[in-house]
Amino acid sequence: MHFQRGKGWDGVKDITVIPIAVDTDEVAPVERRPGADHILHIGTMYWPPNIDGVRWFIYQVYPHIRTQRPDVRFDVVGARPPQDLAALSGNGSGVNVTGYVTDAAPYLNKPA
Repeated sequence: MHFQRGKGWDGVKDITVIPIAVDTDEVAPVERRPGADHILHIGTMYWPPNIDGVRWFIYQVYPHIRTQRPDVRFDVVGARPPQDLAALSGNGSGVNVTGYVTDAAPYLNKPA
């Protein structure tokens, strides 16, 4: 989107807004795989709603999934995760908290 200076834009020149989105010409949709044992969350981990949602999922939902699918893995990909979530990596919980990654493709295309 491109906006030009107009009424009420005192001191502002032309601006361009780049929406937050995924370029589907560059990133292909992820194919569903029957029997997949991988759950993924991608989002900044310093934004409180993301932190709350991931904590809720890990403590309220994920244990129920693991009773049915003990090999399921949950990757949490996103910058600056809180210490309590980062500490879950490698403790046998099946949760992997990566922090920031430059390329999410390996997580999106992770084999079952």
